[in-house]
Amino acid sequence: MSKTIIPTLTAEQKEIVLSGASLPALIQPSSAKPTTRRNKYVIVQPEHCLPLAIILPEAILHKHALGPETKPVSTGFFSVDHGIVSVFGESTSLGLHSRPSDARIIQDTLYLMGLAL
Repeated sequence: MSKTIIPTLTAEQKEIVLSGASLPALIQPSSAKPTTRRNKYVIVQPEHCLPLAIILPEAILHKHALGPETKPVSTGFFSVDHGIVSVFGESTSLGLHSRPSDARIIQDTLYLMGLAL
């Protein structure tokens, strides 16, 4: 059985969720000031499938997002600004870096989740 992990939201983020806004509004607060919030991800490539992103809250270690048989391809952090996904950094717990191609995989995964950018 899988568990769903729900991150703690700020009051502003809760208002955004209740308003039905899209993911960029949740990740990037509506204020003009940039946020330092980092969103973590792990890219996996299941056998005979396209790669997909596992998106998780900052409080969870990258390595804890994977089952024992899951092999990560890359990992790092991402942000969304005006519908554009940017990836950066690395996971010290897995010893893997982000790749420029991860941005498109994250964008596709968010789209499949029904989160319009």
